[in-house]
Amino acid sequence: MRTRYGGTTVLIAVGVLAFGGGVFLPRIHAFGGPSATEIVQTIHEKEGIHRGTQEGVTPSLSPSSAPAMSDISAPPSIPPPSSTRSSSPFPTRREALDRQKVVVEIGTTGEQYRIDAPVADTTYDLRSFTSTAYPSGSSFPLAFGPESPGARTVVIGGTVIGQQQRSLSWEDVHDPFGGGGLRMIGIDSLVSYDLRVNNVNDGFMPLPPPDDLNGARFLIDGCHMTWIRDDAVEDDTEMSGTIRDCLFDGINTGVSIGQSTQNPDAVVRIKHSVFLFEPMRNDRATDGIGHQTLFKQKPGGHVRLSKVVVCYPENPMSPSRLRIFPPGHYSNVRLVLGSDFVGRYPGPRPAGVTVTRDWSVCERARADWLRRH
Repeated sequence: MRTRYGGTTVLIAVGVLAFGGGVFLPRIHAFGGPSATEIVQTIHEKEGIHRGTQEGVTPSLSPSSAPAMSDISAPPSIPPPSSTRSSSPFPTRREALDRQKVVVEIGTTGEQYRIDAPVADTTYDLRSFTSTAYPSGSSFPLAFGPESPGARTVVIGGTVIGQQQRSLSWEDVHDPFGGGGLRMIGIDSLVSYDLRVNNVNDGFMPLPPPDDLNGARFLIDGCHMTWIRDDAVEDDTEMSGTIRDCLFDGINTGVSIGQSTQNPDAVVRIKHSVFLFEPMRNDRATDGIGHQTLFKQKPGGHVRLSKVVVCYPENPMSPSRLRIFPPGHYSNVRLVLGSDFVGRYPGPRPAGVTVTRDWSVCERARADWLRRH
């Protein structure tokens, strides 16, 4: 019989309602928006939703206010089981939820959710779990494997909403707080499905086991990130992995690969994803507001990009980074320049990479992702 573990964190019941079932949350920009309670009421009125508790979990019954759900879409529903097992090295969502060890967490917490030593082949179902711990509660609100890496850990869902003011500069967030939404240290593989992150330093931070850069591969699939002050994906200890079907909607840097340790054997794949950059307060920008680029530096290994849209509303703060195209393969990669991008895109580009000034490409790509999720 499959074992299902109940959550142990003290949680707020309204979080269960807000993130339980694949409905869309309103898009809220910049510095505010309706409360979670208002959003839940709107969703219930529109969709007629009446939601009970999940199996094996007793939510908190204490009423409380919850954070504003700025910019974040709700996680999608999980497809029904298939009789054919996936040939991918990573388990599918359904396969992960059908494991013998599944830990379910629900609600909202302002404390760090930390699993020091994940049991091998465990799935953490965080589809109805929200963290507001960043930055005062923890710089790493969701952390898996900091003491001992977990083998083949899968995290499904999880929403992180940073509480600091968006008016803070990059230096105000990066230097005192750092960290980011989800940090996973794993063996063999580590997987994140349908992560939602808003208003933090970095979005997703995968790490291989100590002293073995090739000891794990990562997959992040179906993520939605907004207002990411530094790196959407920080693969600084360069490991192989896949970024798939993600919407990065308002970021400073796309992917940082190998900034601390480079790995010539690594291959990072980016598929079916959209990167929309957002000018944010930054003391390094000449006018005090700016963003960076898709790649922060040239990695030690290779990349493979397919069906990727990259949207630059203006010239980046470090224009030389526009010339960074790591060795590898590029197919159907579109670079879109906004109205505030002055001049032509600099330097040569690999085959498979095109440039356009048609910003509707970005708008359609974003709308399509939100429609499908």
